[in-house]
Amino acid sequence: MLQHMLLSPANTSCPGLGILTITSEGNKLFGQPGEGPREEMIPQSENQFTVPAAGAQISFVKDANGNVTSLIVKHGNQEIQGKKIK
Repeated sequence: MLQHMLLSPANTSCPGLGILTITSEGNKLFGQPGEGPREEMIPQSENQFTVPAAGAQISFVKDANGNVTSLIVKHGNQEIQGKKIK
């Protein structure tokens, strides 16, 4: 699975991260922001993950059919929303 999420600011005080690539390897998910480091995403529930190395939390948002349409990244006091682009 290779998914690209485009992250944009949730508010004007928080800069966007650009492209976040989500990949799976076996039963693990990984996130990589742009050219940044690829980090493992640890599941907390079906749609919520933590990224301990980055101190971030990621929540996937699904539509009525169960397809991921967007995500929310929480890092410190910032919340960034992004839509799925691929």
